[in-house]
Formats: sequence, C-alpha cells, structure tokens
Amino acid sequence: MKLRRLARSFTLLELVLYLGLISVGFAMFATIEVNAQRSVALQQAMIDVQLTSQDYLSEWRRDVEDSAKLELSPERLVIVRRDGHRVTYTAQERQESDAAGALVQSRPFPRATKVTFTRPSPTGPLQAELTVSVRFGWRDTLERRARRSALPRQGAQ
Repeated sequence: MKLRRLARSFTLLELVLYLGLISVGFAMFATIEVNAQRSVALQQAMIDVQLTSQDYLSEWRRDVEDSAKLELSPERLVIVRRDGHRVTYTAQERQESDAAGALVQSRPFPRATKVTFTRPSPTGPLQAELTVSVRFGWRDTLERRARRSALPRQGAQ
C-alpha cells in the first residue's frame, strides 16, 4: 500500500532553521550599520575638534602678534591691542571691547574645556595649550590638546 502525499510543505525543523538564518543575517547587518554610524560620528567629532582648536588658536595668535600690552594669568589672558581694543581670552570665550570698555564682540568656544597660557621668559614667545572635548555617540568623548606659540610685538609687556 502506497501512502499518498497531499502537498509538499516545510517541516518544523526546516522552518526553525530558516528563521534562524534570517535572524543571523539581520543581526550581522545591524552590527555593520551601528559600526558605520559610530565611525561617521567619530569623524565628525574629529572635524569639530580640529576646527575649534584652529579657530581659537589662530585668533589668539593674531591678537598676541598685534598686542601693545599683555596681562597674563594661567587661565586668563587680557590683550590690549595697538588699536586700543581689549581682548580677553578664557577657555570658552573670546571677548573684545573697545577703548571705552563697550563690548564689541563676544565669541563663545563651548567645546574648549581648558586653556593654559604661559610665557617662560619676559621677552620670549607666549604659549597657549588648549584642550578641546567633543561628545559623540551615547557615551564617547574625543579630547585633543593643541599648543601654539606667538611672539608679541616688540615692547609689549
């Protein structure tokens, strides 16, 4: 006696294996996607850190080179430029006021977390060390230190 098969169908084992393979494929794709997004966020953070450092230190250098007088403390620098404007640098801000003391411009640098100003000798260059920190992703932080020197104009103290 021959048994007849009515219809070809998947067995329960075949169905479980198929669903398992599909799940593994989705998990691999999700892992690749998460890593790609993290890489993009890291690249953007690196660009932000570089631009912040470059902007802060280039403005600082220009002001120091145009200085007539310097008032230096480790975390604050006040520059009196030749045009009479007074520029104050702290870690997160650059403020410029005119000779009368009225605020001309205030530029925040929110990603700059620390700055240290030093001048090893009275006639030598002024040095700045800036630390910039950028958060990316859920819990990651990128931090970079940048140093730059600038020589004040002859006679600036």
